[in-house]
Amino acid sequence: MTTHFAHIGQKIKHEMQRLELRPKDIADHFGIKQPSVNDLFETGRLAKKHYPALTRLNQQTLEWWFDLDAVDPVPPEEEDAAYFVDQDYAEESNGNKVEEPAPTYKVDLLPTEEELLKLFRELPSSEQEKVTEDLRGKAGYFKRLFLELLAKTKG
Repeated sequence: MTTHFAHIGQKIKHEMQRLELRPKDIADHFGIKQPSVNDLFETGRLAKKHYPALTRLNQQTLEWWFDLDAVDPVPPEEEDAAYFVDQDYAEESNGNKVEEPAPTYKVDLLPTEEELLKLFRELPSSEQEKVTEDLRGKAGYFKRLFLELLAKTKG
């Protein structure tokens, strides 16, 4: 089930709760005052200078945050980009253009990441969901811990 939000402030609040963060954590993360967090939740107004912090909050893209259509990945080299632009359409023998499938890109994973992915794919979907929730909880814990340490070093 997909949750729909009226504006970005509601989505930030939802993610804050999911990651078990406090409004103070959000204020520290964005470098704003705590009362401004409540304004953000109510109005959804967020200055563009905070967009990098937004994507770091839960490692999601701006497209995800603003419910935009996904942007195709950019190939690592310009010549690859030119190749893919030229290859967007192929011609059938009768001259009609046919759209080809989107290109795929290889992602280099560390050995532990490869093992984690392999093991994850071997699990039944119900267990995959449990593992994912557990990892989200752990990530939220470490994010909070990092923010607390960051706040102590600034203070």
